[in-house]
Amino acid sequence: MTANDTQPSSFDTDLTASLEQETKEHFDHETDETREESDERDTSIDTADLAAEQEQSSQSQAFNPETGEINWDCPCLGGMAHGTCGEQFKSAFSCFVYSEEEPKGMDCVSVFKDMQECFRAHPEEYASELEDNEDEEEESEELSGDVVINMPDINVLLVGTGALGSIYAWRLQEGGIHVTCVCRSNYTAVKSSGFRITSDKYGNHTYMPTRVVQSVDEAADTEYDFIIVCTKALPNISDNSHIIAPAIGPRTIILLIQNGIGIEQPFAERYPRTPIASVISYIDVSQPESGTIEHGTISSLLMGIYSNPDDLVRQRLDALSSVWNEQGALCKVVDDVQPYRWLKLVWNASFNTVSVVSGGNNTREMLDNPQCKELLRNIMREVYAIGEAATGKPLPERMGISGPDGFIEETDKRDVAVVPSMLMDYRARRPMEHDVILGRPLQVARQMGISAPYMEAVYAMLVMVEKTNL
Repeated sequence: MTANDTQPSSFDTDLTASLEQETKEHFDHETDETREESDERDTSIDTADLAAEQEQSSQSQAFNPETGEINWDCPCLGGMAHGTCGEQFKSAFSCFVYSEEEPKGMDCVSVFKDMQECFRAHPEEYASELEDNEDEEEESEELSGDVVINMPDINVLLVGTGALGSIYAWRLQEGGIHVTCVCRSNYTAVKSSGFRITSDKYGNHTYMPTRVVQSVDEAADTEYDFIIVCTKALPNISDNSHIIAPAIGPRTIILLIQNGIGIEQPFAERYPRTPIASVISYIDVSQPESGTIEHGTISSLLMGIYSNPDDLVRQRLDALSSVWNEQGALCKVVDDVQPYRWLKLVWNASFNTVSVVSGGNNTREMLDNPQCKELLRNIMREVYAIGEAATGKPLPERMGISGPDGFIEETDKRDVAVVPSMLMDYRARRPMEHDVILGRPLQVARQMGISAPYMEAVYAMLVMVEKTNL
């Protein structure tokens, strides 16, 4: 992916903070009806209510509201905090105690599910708890005359499960979603040992996807609710929109987590009846070797419907977004995502491309050269002009950062220089995303009669450099 995917700037951090606040405001105003309509979760509606009945009396005895502490040695807990599933019990009990959702515990579904799965894995130790849960569910059904309603499973196919894809797949699966990962160069490592993730945000973990396959054809025996495409966008080399065709179903929504402009068009033309969501990612992650993932503190998404919009599609995207949010990957669904695509392009079209054509320089080296710094500023000005003309509105502002000077200033303030990912691709002799980063935006500029000489010059040099490098 491009530079601010792998090396986050302070702009990314500010965007994440802004997203977090906007997400909080969104959920503060979310209605109970909206929660009930989000029927795409792999959880049980009755789990939180069941938890409320089981934990209410224990909560009042073990929890001290004055100190805010939980006494894990309280006899009322029956030693559950110290058994084989003690950590899972603590997570579930703590979540319920501190929950502010209505009804209480609705935000604890996933951790209660983890606890119950641990119980089931150790029936010799938790036989009574398992029996009690089954009896309570049966009694509840008999008294109410209703069958306990389980929300339908969500199946996700993620194509291009590298560094970026592995983190977002992991967070979805932690939220109870079944994730099938298509791995290519890292298939052998992931199939045998999973992803070995070190994350400053989520901690260290070995993530084993629900299913690991080498191709979409191999995964096509399942009907998918969402197909998430995380491959590089290289239309100048090939149109890879066809690779997901075997897995497209009547319920499928395609999510494109890719950089650049115009990345949606090949998919929209090939799948005219399938809803497509355009997604922008900000994440600091890398895969130094197959199956080994190093993640920092940033993981946020912005997405919006690109084609075939309707209320149900929006509700399903909101439901998926809520899973990511609950699992710590900030996600916001917006009405118009294209201005945000152009906003991200401001950095990518300048620092990424110039890092290569200038001879292999990082951000500090580029900004220390007055002529190069001015070149970066001029490219940014052109991106702003094209983007605002194309979208018909000013590009968004985030946390006071706006315009070329804002981007340059925040990059210049960084303690550590950024090695743009396009430069990493060049050094590794991999194809670069120059077509969607510069080529497609220049097509838009020509169509709108906008002059962009700096972008034109850098694009011409970049294509030549890549031709001799591959």
